[in-house]
This record gives sequence, C-alpha cells and structure tokens, in this order.
Amino acid sequence: MIELRWRAIPLLIPLGVVALLPALAIWTAAFVASLGIGFSLDALPKPVASPQLLARFTWLAIFWAATLGGPLAAVVLGAFGAIDAELHIEHWEISARVRLPAPPWRRHQLLAAILLAFGAVLFVAMAGHLAADCVLGGDCLMPLQ
Repeated sequence: MIELRWRAIPLLIPLGVVALLPALAIWTAAFVASLGIGFSLDALPKPVASPQLLARFTWLAIFWAATLGGPLAAVVLGAFGAIDAELHIEHWEISARVRLPAPPWRRHQLLAAILLAFGAVLFVAMAGHLAADCVLGGDCLMPLQ
C-alpha cells in the first residue's frame, strides 16, 4: 500500500508571486508601449541579434521561461499553497482526493486563488500569442533565423 498526502504550504504563495513578476512586467510593458506611453520593447535583447546559434537558443529559452514557465510555476505554487491532496494506491486501485479550502477563506488562501487564476490567464495569453504567431505566419521562427 502506498499513501501520499500533501498538506497546503502557505509559504509557497510568495514564491509564486515572484515567479509571476517577469511575465507580468513584460506584458505590462507591452501594454504601455501599445498605448504609446512608455518605452518600446525594443530595448529587450533579441535572439536574432546573437551571432551564435547557441546564444539564440539560450535567449529564446530565457524568454520562454519568463513568459511561459513563470506563470505556470505560479499556478502550481498557488495550488500547492492552498490545496490539500491525498493519493492511495492499494491492490491495483488508485484513489485520489483533493480538498479545497472551505469558506470563509483566509488571506493566504484568497491570495493563492488570485495567483492561480492570474497565472493561468497569463499562461494561456502567452501560449495563445505564440501559437497565433506560428499559425498565422508571424515571427514564430524569427528569433532563430
């Protein structure tokens, strides 16, 4: 018999907020630049400007880690910070139970829910943006050329 239990760890929530900050900064800068108020995103390093292919892949991996990995990590850390889970494996039978916090929520549980929702929205927005660039003939492979 295998029994695994996960108890919510509220200290993971600040780590999720930190993981979300780079993507939030990039999206905020892009929004402000689209309004013509702030600086353009041209100040950020571009993978295409790198002379070597390895450097291009490195910059691209850093960009994807900041814009996709950060929000995904925020979602996972927000969930681990507020949700209890149990997994039982016995005699070829697997049972799982997930326990959400019961209302009224405490401050850290509310912050975890906001972090989870906001991280999911940013992840889906960036994944959709990258997919649209690739499908609609945008600059999908431009950073590597």
